[in-house]
Amino acid sequence: MRATLSLLESGGRPVIRSIERVFWPAPVLVGLRPMFVGAYARENAPAEFEVVRANAEAVLQAGTALPVRLFREDRQYYWRFDDQRGWHSGFSEGNELIATTQVSVPAGGRGRLSLPVKYGRYRVEVFDPETGQTTRFRFYAGWRFYAGWSAKDDETQGVRPDRVALKLDKPAYKAGDTARLTITPPHAGEALITVEGERGLWARRLTIGADGGTIAIPIDEAWQRHDLYIAVMVLRPGGKDEKVTPARALGLVHLPLDRGSRKLTVNLEAAAKMEPEQPLKVKISVPEAKGQKTLLTLSAVDVGILNITRFASPDPFAFFFAKLRYGADAYDIYGRVIEKMAGDRGKLKFGGDAGPQPTRSLPKKIRLVDLFSGPVMLDENGQAEVSLPVPDFNGSLRLMAVAASGERFGWQEAEVTVAAPLIVELATPRFLSVGDRAVLALDVQNLAGSAQQISLAVSNSDGLLIQDGEQQFWLQDQQKRTLRIPVETGSALGLTELQVRVDSQRVTINRRFPLQVQAPTPRQSVLERLSIAPGESVEVRDAELRGFLRDSVAATLVVSNQTPIDVRNAVQDLLRYPYGCAEQTTSSAYPHVFIDQTAAQQFGLKPFTQAERAQMLDKAIARLAGMQAPNGAFSLWGNLSEYQYWLSAYISNFLIDAREQGFNVPPAVEKRALEFLLKGLQEGVAGLPTGAVTYNENSLWNDNRYAGSGRFAVLAYGAYVLARQGKAPLSTLRQLAESQAAAPSGLALVHLGLALKLMGDEARANEAIAAGLIKRRAGPLHAWWGDYGSNLRDWALIEVLLDKHQLTPAGRANLINQVAAEMVGRRYYSTQEKLALFLLGRSFATDTASDWHGEWLSAGKTQAIGGQGAQYLPLSAAQLAAGVTIRNTGDERLFAELNFAGNPLSMPAERRNDFTLQRDWFTAEGKPLGDRPLRVGETAIVRLRVQSAGRYANGLVVDYIPAGVEIENANLVQGEQSVLTIDGVDPRQAMQNSNIQHLEFRDDRFVVAARLAGTMQFFYRVRVVTPGRFVVPPTYAEDMYQPQIYGLAGGDETLLISDGREGHAASGK
Repeated sequence: MRATLSLLESGGRPVIRSIERVFWPAPVLVGLRPMFVGAYARENAPAEFEVVRANAEAVLQAGTALPVRLFREDRQYYWRFDDQRGWHSGFSEGNELIATTQVSVPAGGRGRLSLPVKYGRYRVEVFDPETGQTTRFRFYAGWRFYAGWSAKDDETQGVRPDRVALKLDKPAYKAGDTARLTITPPHAGEALITVEGERGLWARRLTIGADGGTIAIPIDEAWQRHDLYIAVMVLRPGGKDEKVTPARALGLVHLPLDRGSRKLTVNLEAAAKMEPEQPLKVKISVPEAKGQKTLLTLSAVDVGILNITRFASPDPFAFFFAKLRYGADAYDIYGRVIEKMAGDRGKLKFGGDAGPQPTRSLPKKIRLVDLFSGPVMLDENGQAEVSLPVPDFNGSLRLMAVAASGERFGWQEAEVTVAAPLIVELATPRFLSVGDRAVLALDVQNLAGSAQQISLAVSNSDGLLIQDGEQQFWLQDQQKRTLRIPVETGSALGLTELQVRVDSQRVTINRRFPLQVQAPTPRQSVLERLSIAPGESVEVRDAELRGFLRDSVAATLVVSNQTPIDVRNAVQDLLRYPYGCAEQTTSSAYPHVFIDQTAAQQFGLKPFTQAERAQMLDKAIARLAGMQAPNGAFSLWGNLSEYQYWLSAYISNFLIDAREQGFNVPPAVEKRALEFLLKGLQEGVAGLPTGAVTYNENSLWNDNRYAGSGRFAVLAYGAYVLARQGKAPLSTLRQLAESQAAAPSGLALVHLGLALKLMGDEARANEAIAAGLIKRRAGPLHAWWGDYGSNLRDWALIEVLLDKHQLTPAGRANLINQVAAEMVGRRYYSTQEKLALFLLGRSFATDTASDWHGEWLSAGKTQAIGGQGAQYLPLSAAQLAAGVTIRNTGDERLFAELNFAGNPLSMPAERRNDFTLQRDWFTAEGKPLGDRPLRVGETAIVRLRVQSAGRYANGLVVDYIPAGVEIENANLVQGEQSVLTIDGVDPRQAMQNSNIQHLEFRDDRFVVAARLAGTMQFFYRVRVVTPGRFVVPPTYAEDMYQPQIYGLAGGDETLLISDGREGHAASGK
C-alpha cells in the first residue's frame, strides 16, 4: 500500500511525501518457492516447489490438504491497426486446467509439491480454505524454445550461473586477522576461492560438498585497499552416463577492513535557537586531535534546500573507507562452450558506489542560505570557535562539520533554528504576466514571548497596484496570521520588488521580495534600412513603437559607409538564447572566443575581461564534453547514441578556434573528436553517389548521423576541420571531390576546396571553390539538408572563410550583396545565421575602411559620429518615440539600419501554416477540466497536441504557463504518480516516445525538443499555487534552424484560481 500526503503552505505550494507499507490480506499466507532457476522449469519433467504457511512474524504454521490447481496459459498473438497507434500487437489468452492435487504443510516446516509439465507457460494456484486466499505463481517450461520468445525478463535466458552464498564471521578485519568464510554452494564440486583487488592477491582450491564448508583466509598487511572482494566459483563436472550437465556457480562478497582507529570524533556546540542577522557562533572540539595539526570546515545550509534532494551531510571517513565497487570485468562463456550460445559480458550486481544522480536546478529569485567557513585550523587542544554571519532568514540551518588530521577523518552535524521575534514571509508566484491579478499570502507570526501590536505596509516603486497594503492588528504570543494581499501588475515590467515593512514595540522589519513581471506575448523584431546621401538628413522615429510594450523595447541604430551588419544584436541574441543544445551552447560561446574588451566597446557590448571570458568558455566546453559520446562524436541534446557528424565537426572547429585564441581546451576532448571525424570521413565517403542527388526527406529523417542525401555537406565540413590540423587524407579528399555533384550547397564545395588547398591540391581546390561561389542551396524552399544551414548562413560563412584564408576568387565581391538581399524582410534568424552574421560583421570591422563623418541629433543635442567601420547607437524607447536624426556631413553615402524588438501589447494572430497546436487541461484523474476555476493545492494535467505539416528533425515546442500554476518536475515530485489515461493514452508512455530528445520544466514554461512529424502528444503536470486571475500565454512551436517555420496558438484565455475563501472564488475560464 502507498499513501501520498500533501501539506500546503500559505502560498499554496505543497510538501509531498509518500509512505509504503506491506499489507497482508489475511493473518496467514501461503508461499511458493520454485526449486528451479528463475521462472524456468525443464520440459517433460516434474516442476518442483517448496510450500510454506507463514504469518507476518515469519512463524511457519501447519496446513492440511491445501487444494492445488495447475493451468497451462495459451496466448494467441495477432496484429491490429488503429488511427492513434498504427500497427501494434495484441493477444488473446486461454487457460487449460492440466492437473489438480493437494499439498500439506507441517508446523514449523515446508511442504513439497511436484507437478507434471511439458512446455509452455503455466500457472500454479494454491488455495487456503482457512483464509480464503489463493497464491498464484507463473512459470515457463521448456526454456530452450519458449523462454527465448516469452521470457525476455531473464537477461541470459536460462544460462546464467547459480549463486554461491557467502558469509564472513566478522563485520571487519585488521591486518593479521584471519577471516573465516562460510561457503554454501547450490551443488557439490571444486571451488576456487580468490581474494581480488586491482589484481589477484590470494587463491585456494577446495573440494566442497553440497552442504558447504568453511575456509580460513589470512589478512595480509599489504592489503591496504577497500576494493577487496572474495570471489568463489564452484564447478560441477558433467557426466554422460548420469546425464548431468556441467554447471558453475559464482559468489562474491566484500572483504571489509577495520579502520575505526582512523576515525575522529567531532563535537559541535551551538545555540539551538537564534535570531537572524546575527553571527552564529559554533564551538568545535575534536578530542583525538590534541597536539596534532587538524583542519576543519563548517557549513550552514538551509534545511529546506537539502530536503529537495535528501542531501546527506558529507562524511569523509565513509568516503575514503567505504566499500568500493568490484573492479574486475567478468566474461561468461558457459553458453558458448556448453549450450552453443553467444558469450555475454557478465552483468555484475555486486559492490557499492551507486552511479551519480543528475543535478537538479533550484528556483531562481530565491535567497539561498549556504554559509561556509573555509579551512579552519584547530588549536593545540583540538578546539576552535567558528562564526558564520546569518542573513535575514527564518528556518532551520543544518551545521555540517568535516575534520581531517593526517590520515584520520571525522564529521558531525547539528541543526539550529533561526527565528526572529516577528516572522514575516510573503509567498509570491515565480512570475506574473502583464495583465495578471494575484492574491498573495503574507504570513506574520509573533515569537516575541508576549503580545504585540503590528503595523504593516506593503509597497512597490515600479508600478504594481497593491490593495490592502497597509494594515494594523494585534498578535498574541505564538499567534500566526495570514493576510491576503491583492496585487495587479499595473505598469510594472521586468524584475521588481515588493517591500514589506513591519513595525512593532519589539522590532522593525524591512524585507524585500523579488517578483518577475513579464509579457505574455512572444517577442518580435523590426528591421528598417535607410540610405543617406551626402548632405542629407534622415529622421528615425516610431511614436507608437509598433504596438510594443514600452518598457520591453530594445533598439539599436547601426550607421556605416558600407552595408551594415548588426554585430551587436547578433551577439546579444546569441548570448540571450534561452535553450542549450550542443549547437546552441557552441554558438552562444563563440563570441567570447573573439570579442575582447576593445571589440566589445567597438560593438557597443558589455566588455568582459580575459579571465571572465575564459571562465564562460570553460563552462561551455565542460557542458559540451558531457555531450560527447565515447567514440568522440557529439549529440544535439546529450543522447549519446544519437550523435551527428556535422555537429561533431562544428564543435571540433569551435574547440580549435578557442585553443588558437589561447583558451584552455581539454586535449582528450579535442583528440577524440578529431579521431571520430577522421574515421567518419573515411567510412562515409564510401556511401557517396558520384552524380547529383535529389532531395529526399525520408533519407534525411532516417539517417541522423550522416544526414542522408545531405551526406556530402557534412563530410566536407569534417574534411575542412581535419585539414586545419593537417589530418585530412588527400586521397579521401580527392575521392570526395569526385562526388562534388552531390553537394547540396556552395558552402560544402568551399569547405572541400579549402581542405584540398590546406592539404596541397591547389588545382582541385580552386575548382571546388569556384563552383561553390555560384551554387545556391539545392532542393525545395527551406529544404533541410542536415547541415543546419540556409543561403544566408552559407554566403556569410563563405565570405568569412575566404577572408580568413586570404583568397579572392572571382565572384567573392557579390557575397555581401547576396547576404544583404537575403536579410531583407527577415524577422527571425537561427543561431547559425546569427553566428554567421557576427563573424561576417567582425571581419568587416577588422578590414581597412575609409573614414566617414556624420551627426546624431537627439533631444536637441548634437553628437558627432563617424570613423572606420560601423558605429552602434543604442536607442531607448523614449528616443525612438520622440525621434532621432542622422545627418550625413561627409562626401559619401551612408547606410543606417534600425533593429528594435519588443513584446506586443496585444496577442498576435494564430499561425497554423506549419504546425497546428492545441492545449487541453485535465484533472489529476484524467477528466476534462471544463470551465470551472482551479483550486489552490490541486494538480492538473496539460496536454499539448502538435500536428505538423511536414517532418522537422529539430522541432521545439514551448508552452508558456499562466502565473498561478507551477510545473511539477516528475524527477523531483514524490507521490501522485498514479496510473491514468487521457482519451485512451497513457501520458507516461506518450512521454517515452523515442522522438522526444529533450525536456525542460522551467518556472514559466514547458519545453520539449523532438523530431516532429504527424500528430504528437505531450503531457506535463502543474500544481495550482496562487489564487487570482491570470493570462494564459500562447503555445509556440518551431523548427529551430528554420525559424520561419513556426506555429502559434492560444493566448486569448484567462485562468481563474480560487483559494476557497469567499471573495476570492471565481468561475469560468
